[in-house]
Amino acid sequence: MDYLITNWIALFALALSVISISISLHTHWKSIIKFKINTSSDNYCFGFVWYDEYKIAVIHLLIENNSNTEVAISRIQLKFNSKIYDATRCDLHDDYNKNGITLLDSNKTNRGQALNLMSENILDNLRISSNGTTQGYAIFDVDQIIGKQELCNLIIFTPGKRFNADILIKPLPDHLTPIHPFTNSVKEQ
Repeated sequence: MDYLITNWIALFALALSVISISISLHTHWKSIIKFKINTSSDNYCFGFVWYDEYKIAVIHLLIENNSNTEVAISRIQLKFNSKIYDATRCDLHDDYNKNGITLLDSNKTNRGQALNLMSENILDNLRISSNGTTQGYAIFDVDQIIGKQELCNLIIFTPGKRFNADILIKPLPDHLTPIHPFTNSVKEQ
């Protein structure tokens, strides 16, 4: 008992150190970023003419933040055809969709499928709350249009970590066409 009385300051300091280490570890584990990246099967690469020629890859993303802290996405990149492209904002719209691009569906008597690229752009929702989700389109200006399905690498950067996901990008199916498609001579180049 004399030992406890004479060394109570040292024992108190030891207990305080153990508590401090446990709080530090708890804070560190809490701050680890855990993302789950999902994409839809409708990731397309296509071109169209609207006062200029555009070649874009459109990827619909659902990003789940499975960590206990809020996370900000700093950049999204696509590694495609051995080149790296940054996600961009799309300020394009056509006559039928003032919020993006319309794809005509010939299987449904020319009814359109609207891609709301302006209001559903993932770059407008870069902050993801703890245990929350964000979704939207990532749009990339690419150099060439693909002719067949290709496996690409999507890279999402956060301040502390980067996340990779392999995704499939396809050309538009034959029944879908943009309102203002490329002519055949432009598409073949």
